[in-house]
Amino acid sequence: EWDVQTILSLIFQAPKHLGVEIAKIHLIFCAYASRSKVNSGFVIKGSDLVQTLGWTKNKERNRSDFLNQLAQYTLVLGWLHFISPWNTTDSYKCFNHPIWAIDIKKVTQTSLLGEEIQEILICVQPGVWIKPLLKQLHRGPVGSCENIVFLSKGLLEIDSYHHRLMLKFALYRSVHRGFYQPGRYSTPALLELLGELPEELSEKQFNDVMNSLNQLKTLGFTTSSLSDREALRKHIVFQPPAIDNKTINQWKRLSKRSQNLNSLEHTAITGAQIKEARLKSGLTLEQLSRKVNLSSSKLSKIENGYVVASPTDLERLQKALNILQR
Repeated sequence: EWDVQTILSLIFQAPKHLGVEIAKIHLIFCAYASRSKVNSGFVIKGSDLVQTLGWTKNKERNRSDFLNQLAQYTLVLGWLHFISPWNTTDSYKCFNHPIWAIDIKKVTQTSLLGEEIQEILICVQPGVWIKPLLKQLHRGPVGSCENIVFLSKGLLEIDSYHHRLMLKFALYRSVHRGFYQPGRYSTPALLELLGELPEELSEKQFNDVMNSLNQLKTLGFTTSSLSDREALRKHIVFQPPAIDNKTINQWKRLSKRSQNLNSLEHTAITGAQIKEARLKSGLTLEQLSRKVNLSSSKLSKIENGYVVASPTDLERLQKALNILQR
């Protein structure tokens, strides 16, 4: 059975801080996917994802560099597959499943000053592994294993180059679903699980563990006492901060909005249908955009499938299409 935690362990095997950045993207995708009860896809603007990851704090690089790097990292995530064995009476078969099916579109936008701005749109379709997670998330009250959808922006923005181990601790523990002695780990086993692979826990690695636990405290984690160094060499205990009701309610509102959008998408018009009806009616993009109170730029993106319209926009477009088809 593949879940978020199993996939994280796989991603963390990537060298240096690369695994941490890809893990962040993976968890952001999980948070987006969690808003729907069904295994539905979604679209994210590259610039929005760059900002969520905290990359824009690096003033030495430009927008194009960030988007190119993001495209590379996201494609690596899209290449990851897992093997699912299926034992039949006649043979033993294996099915190769993608974790995320990812398509990246490069588009050019025009700013208010008339400047052309490069952008990428990341179209994501979750793999079949996510269905049990969605079922668990939406079947009742939010529990301890649902920290995945509440990772703080402050945590995601932390520089993985200088705080790799601390971020691995934080991300892995935040999605850990174990209930037996929750948060208690064998120190060498945890480091190996996170891709640090110590043959023997050196003094430098142990100091990194101590510093990481210290940093986790500043993020609201509760950790083992740092005074007993010998005990920490064997086991560590750390827990993520409790989820406040305000955050839970915000996620529920986003989830409800996403479900409304899904229901509208099944009954409402598609972007291609809007474009076809508009062309048949002889209306220009600008004329239809004025009818539905949308910018012509946004309407163009909806028609071409680059942007997912909000429930309100879909409703207006549905009414406009009904009028056009009379």
